[in-house]
Amino acid sequence: MPFRGVRLWLLAFAAFFLMIGGWALAAPYDGSADEHDHIYRAVGIWNGDLAPEPANAVRGSGAFVRVPRGLVVPDEPCWQFKPGMPASCAPEPTSDATTVRVGTGAGRYHPGYYAVVGVPLKLFPGWSGVLLARLLTGAGAAALLAASVVTIVTYFRRRLMLAGLLVAVTPMALHFFGAVNPNGLEIAAGVGLFTALIPLLLGRLDTVPRGLLVLAGTSAVLLASLRPTGLVYLFFGAVALFVPFRREILLRLWASTAARLWIGGVVLAGLVNVGYTLAFKGTDMGSAFRQPVTFERGQALVYVMHYWGEWAKQLVGVFSWLDIYLPGSMYVVWHMAAGALLVFGAAFGHWTDRWRLAVLVFGATGIPTFLQWWFLNETGFVTQGRYMLPGLVGVMIFAAWVLEERGLPERAGRSLTRLLLVTVVPFHVFSMLWAMVRWRSGLPDYGKIGLVSLWPLSRGWHPVVGSALPTLMLVVGLAGLAWLVWRLSVPVVTAVATTGPAVDLPEQDGRDDSDRDDAELATRRP
Repeated sequence: MPFRGVRLWLLAFAAFFLMIGGWALAAPYDGSADEHDHIYRAVGIWNGDLAPEPANAVRGSGAFVRVPRGLVVPDEPCWQFKPGMPASCAPEPTSDATTVRVGTGAGRYHPGYYAVVGVPLKLFPGWSGVLLARLLTGAGAAALLAASVVTIVTYFRRRLMLAGLLVAVTPMALHFFGAVNPNGLEIAAGVGLFTALIPLLLGRLDTVPRGLLVLAGTSAVLLASLRPTGLVYLFFGAVALFVPFRREILLRLWASTAARLWIGGVVLAGLVNVGYTLAFKGTDMGSAFRQPVTFERGQALVYVMHYWGEWAKQLVGVFSWLDIYLPGSMYVVWHMAAGALLVFGAAFGHWTDRWRLAVLVFGATGIPTFLQWWFLNETGFVTQGRYMLPGLVGVMIFAAWVLEERGLPERAGRSLTRLLLVTVVPFHVFSMLWAMVRWRSGLPDYGKIGLVSLWPLSRGWHPVVGSALPTLMLVVGLAGLAWLVWRLSVPVVTAVATTGPAVDLPEQDGRDDSDRDDAELATRRP
């Protein structure tokens, strides 16, 4: 029985949610960058601080909000930024609901995301609320990723875009899917947006499918609302896929009432985000990150370009408070996989494909790099690699689509997808176990750590639910995803009946379409 529709979505959602849930349950309180700031902002909304007055609250920016005392972290962190220090030195969150006033660096941010994840934090202060807020973010991300899988299977016969999705969802993305942080949901929205827009704008559809509109519209609204950077990625994604214009596509979209409503909703969400950001100075980073010296433009450019090596690592995985680095070879392998998709996508693509890839790459990396360079003396070094992921996931997915449409035959595409699958699955397992070692006992020197150290039940600090459960969730989720992708990567021959839906038929005689095409071409040669 082929995987389709709701059944496929449920299977994919379960796999992604288990993977994300493993990260959510494994991390200590405040276990990802700035998580306590986002928790303060979220619960503060439900204590009446929906739009707090901008103030010099944290690092010269932010605002003051009211939060339960049990969620407040010490002023001086004891393990953050210290890779050799375990998380056991920090106090755990408690259910003490006494309201206190604290500063948060996220106090000026758009309240939409925080109003949702703040509900469990308000109702269940302490570990219960924190874990539920993390899992709520993870459920949203898993829903978007599962919908992307359904879209790929439904609208692309060769399904090579699954390879792009595997490379796009890095361990760093999983880490933030399972954290209280809008950046994680923003990355998942980038995956959903590009997966839906490619068949909607570049496909051969005669109608405007409702499912594609819902996925594209929901993802676009999230990108337009969660963070100001999402508007940049949304703009460049639209430019890349709408230009050159295809008049028939635009007329078909405009003729759909649902499409017009979604477009209006995205525009409204973007305007609200811009208005709120300007009114509450949401882009003011304060003065804490400014360098002690003033850079000339040329010096600033060299400094920023030098830092790109660090950003590239952060795209794959530099966890917690940017103090958990993976072994260097893992970055090399993942960068090679991403680079292969991009380079071969550009090589096999038409000039319009190369134009679109160039626009997507420029929007995802060029704009953040330019802004960091131009405002280096005013803001200091504030850019991180994960901020670029919502745009770069589109690059990977589009490059895989180009290979599917222009380059690789079915057999080679299937092999590429499965090769990437068997590569990334152990990387995901190692990444979370490596982070758990750091939180449990601190990371010793490389010469003093071995594979035995990865055993999750070793002595030291453990999550409130124990280490076995999150490890099991990650492994089961990855196994489910691997099984799904392995099955879905098998090409199908679509036979369209005179009435009724398309029927998927298996390949015949072990030969795919590429073999038959090559044989037919050979008979035509003189």
